[in-house]
Amino acid sequence: MNALMPPPKERRIGELLDLVELGAHHIGRFPAKLSGGQKQRVSSGRLRQSRT
Repeated sequence: MNALMPPPKERRIGELLDLVELGAHHIGRFPAKLSGGQKQRVSSGRLRQSRT
């Protein structure tokens, strides 16, 4: 495996964040630190992940 490529799990997380228009800096945030719209996007990403 190429050392420059992220593992598949991290790559998929990045794809989902891009899909719902959130940046990688949102990964470690607690839900209370997200706005209402960001929480909705997280929910949308979780739904999309569960369907794939």
